[in-house]
Amino acid sequence: MSAPDFAARALALQALATVPQSAYDVAVANGFVGDEEAWLASLAGPQGDAGAAGPQGDQGPAGAPGADGSDGTDGSVHDIFHLHAAGSAFTIDLGDGTLHKCPTDGDAMITLPAAAAGKNYSVLVAFDAARTLGFAGGSSILWEGGAAPDPEAATEIVALYTFVSDGTHTYAALAGRYGAS
Repeated sequence: MSAPDFAARALALQALATVPQSAYDVAVANGFVGDEEAWLASLAGPQGDAGAAGPQGDQGPAGAPGADGSDGTDGSVHDIFHLHAAGSAFTIDLGDGTLHKCPTDGDAMITLPAAAAGKNYSVLVAFDAARTLGFAGGSSILWEGGAAPDPEAATEIVALYTFVSDGTHTYAALAGRYGAS
């Protein structure tokens, strides 16, 4: 290094010693070439490993209550009850409700919906005279006692049948018979 270069460097180092300098200024005085942004980028190394999880913090205060929801529509008996017209063939559609009344005017067949997990429904059968009654459809109908019960040979009887599904089977039972014989 020549004497003038040495003297200039010595003056620069002396200035550093007397005036507080930023780390960037020190780097430039020691030969770094580039702006401050480039110098900051040169300081970053590769991403380190994640540290250990810290201890659980204290529970914060309870939040404010939320706003009330909007009012729902009023319910209706039509949402759960479906009265079929008198007849001898009935198809149970759960979209029409979960309680179906089927007044017979002859021997009757009731077609049940396919098994759907968590679905249950009831069917009231109003007999106008001694009739035969059959059930079809559904999915693997398993009757309490092993077989569908025969309706009583009586008039003015209402029989209540209940059905519960697990998605594979439909479990069925005669819940009761009501009326005069």
